[in-house]
Amino acid sequence: MNSKILNKILPYMLISSLLLSGCGREKAECLEPNEHVHLYTKEMNDGTIVSRYQNCEYLDDYGWTWNEEHINLNNNTACKMYDALESGAYYDLKHDNNLFDGIENFDYLYNFMASKEDYLEYYYEYYETTVHNVYDDKGNVISTYTTTERKYGWSTDKNHRGVNGKIRLCHYQFYGYKPILIDGKWKLYRSESVDDIREVLEYYPYVSEDFSTVVTKTHLVLPIQLWTVDASDYYEDFNHPNLEEKTSGIERKRTR
Repeated sequence: MNSKILNKILPYMLISSLLLSGCGREKAECLEPNEHVHLYTKEMNDGTIVSRYQNCEYLDDYGWTWNEEHINLNNNTACKMYDALESGAYYDLKHDNNLFDGIENFDYLYNFMASKEDYLEYYYEYYETTVHNVYDDKGNVISTYTTTERKYGWSTDKNHRGVNGKIRLCHYQFYGYKPILIDGKWKLYRSESVDDIREVLEYYPYVSEDFSTVVTKTHLVLPIQLWTVDASDYYEDFNHPNLEEKTSGIERKRTR
């Protein structure tokens, strides 16, 4: 290989190998000899600090910051954060799926639900004609032809609404996860989507940074109304989270 080319690509090869191997990421100086997990924290977009325990020693683990606080893992040990700890694999499962405890971090869950408002999408459909040129080998146009393509779909842009009067209400629902130990291995299960995460949080206590999904309901209205309708006109089509209550309403009984 040309030495100049090699010198250019070597730095990129080195960076790639460091990323793949995990090298280049600074580890904490932890002297705890027993199997344990550390508290990690992360600042979310709304300014809320969320936390979780990880089976990890990196000072910065993809946005999660290491803290000296830790929990020693012993079989069937109940601790201040979780009950019936089995092994670090329990934490690895949540870590690999970027999950954290929703009950312990409910401020973030509340702010997230409060930020999600129903909205409308408008169905559009039209045909777009394009003129194409045919060139000779000298670059001269020798003929033209046209193609017609059907354009359709849903858009929040009111300028895209069609004349068929079809709109749909888009509504946010939320879901959680729970790890279950089956045949000696931890597996992750997702709840059904609900209007308020508290409906499932006691049994599916873990969430990701974005724990929402969108469900829709389609309506037909007069075309002239497309200019004036608002999502609030259809607000009662779905239930919504109770934003007057700012706590999870779930009390955990823990022993040390």
